[in-house]
Amino acid sequence: MKFPSIPMYEIRSRYNPGEYRHWFDEGALRFFDTVLPAVGLRTEWGNYFITRETNPSGQKRYSIRKQYLETGNIGTHGEFHVYPSYMSAKQALLQHLNEQCAEVA
Repeated sequence: MKFPSIPMYEIRSRYNPGEYRHWFDEGALRFFDTVLPAVGLRTEWGNYFITRETNPSGQKRYSIRKQYLETGNIGTHGEFHVYPSYMSAKQALLQHLNEQCAEVA
């Protein structure tokens, strides 16, 4: 199934920072050397996007992120920093979304 894209600026605008909510703070993004995509995927279960972070030893890995529609908060889908490439993260994300579709059908 094909999912429509959502621009990252729209995901960011739906996020409400606050106490213990610093997901898009410049300091947090800089600390993890986070690379954000230009767009994510809009679904009925939330907005999803893939990030790249660098750990303290310099290893770059990818994570799948989910924005919850009710709160706008960002969570990690699955494990943090687990995918060795963007393509492996994208394949895992699409597999998850297709499984979600199958459950609904």
